[in-house]
Amino acid sequence: MVQNTNPKHALSEEKHKLFCSGVGMLLWLVKHSRPDIANCVRKLSKVLDGATEASYKEMSRTIKYVLDSCNLSLKIEPTHVLDEHWTLVCFSDSNYAGNLDSC
Repeated sequence: MVQNTNPKHALSEEKHKLFCSGVGMLLWLVKHSRPDIANCVRKLSKVLDGATEASYKEMSRTIKYVLDSCNLSLKIEPTHVLDEHWTLVCFSDSNYAGNLDSC
């Protein structure tokens, strides 16, 4: 996403306020509960002064993603037997599902 330097492509004043407010909300979410959107929000915050319709659309898509995935989370349910230590078992796809192109 590139910052807009052409005034004819700039957002209207009302949309620019909504854009700044939306990016601020997303920044708060990144800090407190949604590190998964950090890269996208970083890119959006780079164009705060020169936002375009494309950046506004990307901000809207990010907010839609946050709303659509609000019920998804990492669930940790350890089993605990009285007088024993807790055991946590984790699994990870460390080789990117065998995709040799992206390793």
